[in-house]
Amino acid sequence: MVLDNFVPNEEYMNYLRDEDKWIISKINSLTKEIIEDLEIPHLHSYTWKLREFILNDLSRWYIKLIRSRTWMEKDDPDKLSAYQTLYYVLMKLITILSPVAPHISEKIYQNMKTEDMPESVFMNKITIDEELIDRTLEEDIEVVREIVDAILRGRDKVKHTLRYPISKIILPKSIENVVEKYGYIIKEQGNVKEIDVEEFKGNMTVKPNYRELGKVFKSEVPNVVKIINSMNPNELSEKLKEEGKITIDGYEIKPEYVEFKIEIPENIVGMEFSKGNVYINIELTEDIIKEGLMREVIRRIQSMRKDMDLDIEEKIKVKMEGIEFSEDTLKSIEKEVRGTFFDEIKPDYEQEWEIKTPNKEVYRIKIGVEKL
Repeated sequence: MVLDNFVPNEEYMNYLRDEDKWIISKINSLTKEIIEDLEIPHLHSYTWKLREFILNDLSRWYIKLIRSRTWMEKDDPDKLSAYQTLYYVLMKLITILSPVAPHISEKIYQNMKTEDMPESVFMNKITIDEELIDRTLEEDIEVVREIVDAILRGRDKVKHTLRYPISKIILPKSIENVVEKYGYIIKEQGNVKEIDVEEFKGNMTVKPNYRELGKVFKSEVPNVVKIINSMNPNELSEKLKEEGKITIDGYEIKPEYVEFKIEIPENIVGMEFSKGNVYINIELTEDIIKEGLMREVIRRIQSMRKDMDLDIEEKIKVKMEGIEFSEDTLKSIEKEVRGTFFDEIKPDYEQEWEIKTPNKEVYRIKIGVEKL
């Protein structure tokens, strides 16, 4: 592989993160399914599964997860383990891809094979490393992906872009174990500061279900309704969950006799996923706006670097007008863009930008970049 002059080494597999183990498990699970599809043969199913893995599992998820690791020092084990995982997955992938895409599979193989490997991808057998398949891990990461997707849908709903952090989300108690293990992925991919695992305590109201009450209590319905309306909705909900039914003044009340509704505050957005709801705090503080603006500036300077066709490590001088940041924030930007801020430069490239924040503020900034 050309990437950082990387040389594949099985030793790097000793430093795998959970997300690495997940993609390795997924490619082996996929290989297992594909062998079955080819034997039937179900070519439509085989190609669809390949497409799903390449687009969603590998490109849109795993590559995003390891992006920050590729910026680490050249010999960092965390970086090398990500490269080794990617190498392993791509070699497996082109082997199962080769029956339907022989030319591109062979081209990739020739670019990636080492001296001790067969001359052609077609001289390799399709094999499965059963010991590397972890169904529990695959299921857990699927829940994590659903949560991140729910966060992104919530952001889209309120026009709160990913560059602006979310202060807190609340997740159901039933997935506490998943959050404990993989909360760092949710925070990173959803740009979330804090995760609480608890039952959401909004303003709960209760409404009698007159249709069900009428079937059972007939003329006694007004008395039962009076009892239901006199109770604390939260306490009634908890008792029905714990006991299944409760008896008050001789009337037996069951869950189907009532309808509970949680009123969500204006600063909270609730989004559904398979295990419940994600409640997202969308309140915009000054710190959140500043951090978002920092990311906006970084993105624009990186875009200018790309326009200038600069190498990744090439240093630059930067001058910025129209927005002010603290010294610490400026240092963070400098680190990300491989640059240094100056009051005066001789710009090789200048550009003006208009940035609109989620709270409707508008910043008109001018950025100049000078090569060093």
